[in-house]
Amino acid sequence: MRGEEREAYMKIPAGVPYSIIAETAQTFNLRVVELEVNIPPLDDVYGRPKTLVLRGKIEDLMRAREFMIKKLEERIRELEDKSTQR
Repeated sequence: MRGEEREAYMKIPAGVPYSIIAETAQTFNLRVVELEVNIPPLDDVYGRPKTLVLRGKIEDLMRAREFMIKKLEERIRELEDKSTQR
C-alpha cells in the first residue's frame, strides 16, 4: 500500500454542533460516516447504538481535529460573551 494511502476514522465527540462537523468535513475533504458502537450485549436492547465519525486520510484527520477544536473554542467564547451581556 505504498502508493495509496489508507483511510482512517476519527470519532466525533457527542455534542459537537452539526454545523461544525459539516464545515470540518467540507474543509478537509472528509466524509461523515455513521458507525455502530460496540457495547456488551444486553437482553432488552434491539439494535446497536451508532456514532458519527469522520473518515479520510490520517493527515487530513489530524488537521481536522485541530480545526474542530478551534471552532468549538470560538463557539464557547461566543456563548460566554452572550451570557455576560445580560
